Amino acid sequence: MIRFSDAFILAQTKLRMRKVRTVMTAGSASILFGLLIAAILIAAGTITSGRQFMSGGLSERYLVSYIDYNSQPYEDTPELRARATQLYMTRIAEKKAEAKRLGIEFDVSSEPKPVSGDKNDPYIDATVPTSQLAIKEQLDQRKTPLDKLKESVGRYHPSAYYTLKPNVVPEAGRIATMEGGKENFEPDVNAQYQMNPGIEGGWYYLDKSVTKPFLLDQSALSAQTNKNDIPVIAPISKVEKALGLPKLAKNAPANERLERIKYIRAHAASATFTVCYRNSLSVQQVEEAKRIDKEIKKNTGNKDYQKPSLIYGLPDPTACVAPVIKSDIRSTDEKALVAKQQAFNEKFGETVHPMQQKLTFRVVGLAPDGFDEQSFSNVGALVSVVTGSSLQGNWVVPQDMYDALPNKVEYDKYIPKSATEAASVSMSRIPVGQLIEFASVDEVRTFYTKENCSGADCFNKPIISYFGSNSVMLDELKGQAQKVLQIAGLVIGSIAALIMMGMVGRVIVDSRRETAVFRAIGASRNDLRAVYVIYTTLFALIVFVIACLIGGGIALWVDNTYSQDATVHAHLAFLNAPEDAKFQLIGLWWQAVAAVGGLILIASLVSILLPLARNLARNPIKDMRDE
Repeated sequence: MIRFSDAFILAQTKLRMRKVRTVMTAGSASILFGLLIAAILIAAGTITSGRQFMSGGLSERYLVSYIDYNSQPYEDTPELRARATQLYMTRIAEKKAEAKRLGIEFDVSSEPKPVSGDKNDPYIDATVPTSQLAIKEQLDQRKTPLDKLKESVGRYHPSAYYTLKPNVVPEAGRIATMEGGKENFEPDVNAQYQMNPGIEGGWYYLDKSVTKPFLLDQSALSAQTNKNDIPVIAPISKVEKALGLPKLAKNAPANERLERIKYIRAHAASATFTVCYRNSLSVQQVEEAKRIDKEIKKNTGNKDYQKPSLIYGLPDPTACVAPVIKSDIRSTDEKALVAKQQAFNEKFGETVHPMQQKLTFRVVGLAPDGFDEQSFSNVGALVSVVTGSSLQGNWVVPQDMYDALPNKVEYDKYIPKSATEAASVSMSRIPVGQLIEFASVDEVRTFYTKENCSGADCFNKPIISYFGSNSVMLDELKGQAQKVLQIAGLVIGSIAALIMMGMVGRVIVDSRRETAVFRAIGASRNDLRAVYVIYTTLFALIVFVIACLIGGGIALWVDNTYSQDATVHAHLAFLNAPEDAKFQLIGLWWQAVAAVGGLILIASLVSILLPLARNLARNPIKDMRDE
């Protein structure tokens, strides 16, 4: 019988006998396992850093955004269309009678019809006044969208619901930005459809318990002197522009971008945004002033040209006031006719007076941009998966701060007064949806797993996403990483076992005479098995050490190369994270690393089974004679 110490010495001797072969085999296997260890270290660092940036705020709450594009506050039924048509006919009759009484003409074609489409596919036009009356009657007898939502998801027992109320533009008016304090009378009609629209594209009102993590420091808020301006949480890129900062180059160093984020956080409270609201008549007068001005300039020197009897001039671009009347040579009869028409329109709820209002928003919080161009880089994509969603580039007014405004009555016209009015808001802004909160991670995960959809399945289903952070998804990400690493480990282990089998098989073949001699002098098969098991274990230990060095080196290189860029993206996603927080792409997941060590040992032991079994089954006398 061979003692363990002797078996250990023999195993060491075998490792030194074929150094080149051992180094090449160990190197080949180590590279494969090194890549696996590198993936483990990078995954560990990413997940750990993600948790660090998400600590506090909404990350410790369980919120989801619930968007159902198929849900309408009203149902477009034949009965609704019939009622809208009935109201339309009544309105036409009343307008005819009133026009006759006033002695003015009424063109029936000027009254929009409530039902559009053809006879095979009719639909209600919710922008028409008579349609809105019919819809209101229907809604008075139906459940509200929130009630229907509670009925739909109530079985999951949510702890709270938060509604994002979109602003409305009253009287079919227009909101235009006043960049640099001046109104642009040639606004970009497509501005609101940009990936990151400005405040003129719309804003939301949201409960304070959700907006709190996005607010600036209390000291910065207390230093704001004008409490009459509307408070708003703004996308960071818009605040950067409002502060007069030039946009950094895409290839700007990471430390420069981090310093820019710090500067914006420190000075955001001084940033403001100003817009000019004009109702439909005010917009019409501005457009008329522009048209007449162009017409007059075009006909300069034309003796046959006759100027209009009423000429509007463009208003002061810094004041957001009504267009001025430059010339009015209308006759008494013309003015009387206009007065009658205004009285007629006013009776039927139509806009008869121009109205405009300057709105100034003061920044009270910062939100990530909805679509950061830099997020489309590899590092940005990785960080976005880990950090998750938030306000998604929307402009949000904290409801409690709005309610505290001493002059809030001046702005109440922009708050929707009904579900119908809220539903009619343009969908150009980045959707967030209804927010639903759960009491525990298990409850929110159950809801998300059972109700969420993917791909074509989302066509008729609501879209659900975690809101505020991906704290729940990080656990799922770790579980998914484990599954991927297990599959990769099995593949790599199988390949490594084949590689090592070739080496060990060659070693065993070369040692047939030695094995025969040991057996001739009384060594048992188990004694020889012990020698090769120790030999293989030592070889596996060498492979594991080299794999750790290779994997650690790769992970360290990745961290040194991309950590600063990842830190920038993480700070853009979590603007209130500690300024010294760093997103490290290397960390220790010792359980997974230990599992790789076990996998290497198993692959090594598997690699000797067949060659050793074949060698021990041979006749030692025959091997000695052949040698």
